[in-house]
Parts: sequence; C-alpha cells; structure tokens
Amino acid sequence: MTENRNTNEYMELRELFRSGGNLSSFRTAVDGAVGLSAYFTELHEKGECIQGFHPSGVGIMKNTGEIRIDPKLIKTREEGSLPIRYAPPEINLGVAKPGEGSDRYILAVLIFQLLTGGDHPLHGSRYMGPVMTKRMKEMCYGLDPEFIFSDSTGRNLPDPKIHVKAIAIWNILPGEIRDLFARAFSREAVLNPEKRPDEKEWNRSLVAFQNHMIPCQCGNILKDGAGESFTCTACGKGHQITHRIKINGDAIPVVRGNRIYRSQVRHESLPAADEARPEAIIVVSGSDHNKMGLRNVSEDTWKVLTTKGITKDVGKGEVVPIKSGIKIRCGDTDIEIAATDQQ
Repeated sequence: MTENRNTNEYMELRELFRSGGNLSSFRTAVDGAVGLSAYFTELHEKGECIQGFHPSGVGIMKNTGEIRIDPKLIKTREEGSLPIRYAPPEINLGVAKPGEGSDRYILAVLIFQLLTGGDHPLHGSRYMGPVMTKRMKEMCYGLDPEFIFSDSTGRNLPDPKIHVKAIAIWNILPGEIRDLFARAFSREAVLNPEKRPDEKEWNRSLVAFQNHMIPCQCGNILKDGAGESFTCTACGKGHQITHRIKINGDAIPVVRGNRIYRSQVRHESLPAADEARPEAIIVVSGSDHNKMGLRNVSEDTWKVLTTKGITKDVGKGEVVPIKSGIKIRCGDTDIEIAATDQQ
C-alpha cells in the first residue's frame, strides 16, 4: 500500500467500477482487497476513522493490485461527507456519526465492488429501473437495505441478466468470505454496527483465499481442496497440483501467482501495511513453463536447506526451485515444499 505515488500509474476505483472492473486478473482484484483491509487496519490502529470519502480518492494499479489512497479525498481528521452509496444506513438515516462501524461498511462495499467488477451489494433486482427515485434511494440505502445474496424476502435478488459477473464470482468465493459479506450487510449490523466484520477478519480471509486460488486459462477460478486434480467447471480443462507449500498447518497449492504474505511468516507485531506485503511469490522458473519456483520478494535473506542437505542463502529476487523436501526459513517461520502424493 502506497501513498503519494504518481497517479498516472493507478486507475481510480470510481473509473474502474464504471468500466466493469477491467483489471489484469481476478487475482489482482483480490490483492487490491487485501490492500484495502490493511489500510483500514492501519487507520484504526492510529485511532482514526474516515470522516469524508470519495471513491476517486482510492486508486489501484491494474497489473499488481497495489492500492493508493489520496489523503485529500479520504478525510480522517475533519468533517466531510460520505456518499449515500457508501454510507451505512445509520449514517444515511442521520442516527449516527462516522466511526469504525461506518468504516467497516465502506470497506465491505469496496471489497464487494472490487471482486464483482463494480456491482453494489444492495443493488439487486428491486432497484434495476432506469432511474433510482429519491424514495428508492431512501429505501435501498437507509430504511430497507437488503443484501442481494441474502435477501430472505426475494425482492432484491441479483438479476441473472445484469449481475452475471457478480453471480459467477459469488459462486466461487469461499464460504468464509460469503459469510463476512452476509454479516456486513445484515439487518443486525444495521442496528448494531459493531457486529460488522472488522478489517482484520477481512484480511485473514482474503489472504487465505489468495493462498488457495487456482485460476484456469478460461478465466474461471477453481475451488481448492485437499486433492491434487481439479477439473474446471466452466471449460472442462484438467489441472494438476503436483506440490504444495506447508506452512503453519496449511498446505498452499503451487500455482503460478500464489503468494505467501508477511503476516504468515512473521510472528512479531507488524504494522498493518507490512502484514499485507508478499514475502514470496510462486513463479515460472526458467524457460520451461512446467517448472515452478518460489521467489523471495522480501528484504531478507532466506536460509534454504536443499534436498542434498546443503544450506544456501537466497536473497531478494532469487528463486528456490519447487522440489519436494526443500525447507526454507522465511521470516521467523519454517516452510517446506512437499509433493501432493506425500502429504
């Protein structure tokens, strides 16, 4: 997460949502969501909350998902305004003031829009008319909000012709993330903003999702499981997971682009912005696209124990080949590469 970088390198979220979420990949959207959760964590650690907000104040790098926050448009110390689309019902109804509860609503809306390409979590079939009247806005954003994927009344469900991407993404999201959205936009959270998921819950769940992401060439995202073979439900292509990275009781599939975050390998207290930084990324190793490696993208030198029992130093930018039995001291944690048939 970076501030005060050249804005030409980033795309405003407002423009991104208008264009239908044209990022380089769905993984990039998840990276952006991780960065947003880290920003809100950092904000609350400093005892601040958002007093004024505009979506043009948040930018994302289209190829990496790196988030940029413009402090001029994200006011944290002075009175401002929260647009009706991003303010929680209690703010729109005038019964509460901005605080951590409203921040967590803003965060949930932004994450939902990032993952779905711009769809608003309350804009279901009930509000699909050509123009939202003032009364419709009052109902949607204040008096009668209904999350499109947990509407018990059936009045505000997603439209299968309009919400095509949102429905597809919802179906591949882990249950843990779907539960976070349901909590964030529940009627209970309208009455009790403290019931909304906090930024650390979002961060943990999004990092776990990123760890286990298996993208298909057709654009579909496959759900990871304990096995080693997967078939894409969209195009029928088969996928083979030959190795996994064992870390803290987890087994991350070796898939190009999957990464290990700093928060997973460092047990000391870290600034929120540092927790969201990758420590290692799985990459193609050499000219053979079937050979994978784990690239050190941290500032530290790893201690690597090879399969021959030799200890080697691996610095920033260097790659450890994916071979069963290799052990790596990464941060203050030992990780191990293992073949799927040996787990």
